[in-house]
Amino acid sequence: MHLNNDHPTCRSVLERWASPGCRPPHLLIAQPPHGGCGADLLIAELSRLYHANHVRGSNLARSSLLLKFPREAIPLERRKFFDSPRVAAEFRNAFSGVFAMDISEWPGAYDSPEFGSLLDFISENASMMQFIFLLNHHESRTIERSAAVLARRIRLQTLIIHDPDLDLLLRHAEDCFRQQGYELTETGLAEVKRCLRQMPDWQDFQGFLSVEKLVAEVIDSQIAAGDQKSQLIDENGLTRAIVAFTEQHQWLESEQSTIGY
Repeated sequence: MHLNNDHPTCRSVLERWASPGCRPPHLLIAQPPHGGCGADLLIAELSRLYHANHVRGSNLARSSLLLKFPREAIPLERRKFFDSPRVAAEFRNAFSGVFAMDISEWPGAYDSPEFGSLLDFISENASMMQFIFLLNHHESRTIERSAAVLARRIRLQTLIIHDPDLDLLLRHAEDCFRQQGYELTETGLAEVKRCLRQMPDWQDFQGFLSVEKLVAEVIDSQIAAGDQKSQLIDENGLTRAIVAFTEQHQWLESEQSTIGY
C-alpha cells in the first residue's frame, strides 16, 4: 500500500511525528468503513517514527500496539486489553510507545461505563503513552463527536483519510505485479487502469485490498494458462481475467440488491 504523502495534512502529521523536538498530539484517524485506505500502513509508519525519536531503551516490537477495543466482550477480555501495554513492555518498568486502538464499534456508546473505563485509562496514561485511535466511519457528525469525546481528556489531532485516488491505486497495482515478478505492457497497464477507474463505484470496494484481489486474479489466470515462466503479463489473458473479475463483482452486487442489502 502507499501513504498519500502528497496530502498536506498527512504530510504534516508524518513530519510532526518525525521531529525529535516537541511531542506530537495524540491522533484520531478516520477512514471509510470498508478500510483498505492505508491506515494500517500509516499507523505502522507513525509508530516507527515515534519510536525512533521519542522512545529509549526498547525495541519497536515492545513499544507499539494495535488492538481493537472490544464492544461485545467479557470483563476478562477487557482486562487483557488494558494489561496489553504491560505485557508488551515485558521486563521494562512501563510501556512508553504507541498504543493504537480501533474504536469503530463505539460511536453511539461513548456514554457507557465500558467506554468510560477506556477514557479513564487514556487519561491516566496519556503522559507516558502515545495514543492513536482508528475510526472506520466517514460521517462527519460521527467523526466530530468522537474527536470531541477524546479531546476532553487529551490533546488530540484528527486526520481524515479518503479512498486512494486512481494514481495511487495504479501505483499499488504495478508494485503488486512487480513484487510477484511480473511486468505489464503499456496496453496491459491501460487495461488495468480502466478497471481501476470503475472500482470505486462497486459496493464491495475496499481500496488497496480490491487492487490486490485483482492482481491475484490476473496472476492466477496466467499461471492456470500454463505460462509460469514469462515475467510479462499476457495481454489477452489479462483482459479475460479483468472481464471475469468485473463480472463477478457485478453478479455479487445484483445478488445483494435482490436479497435487500
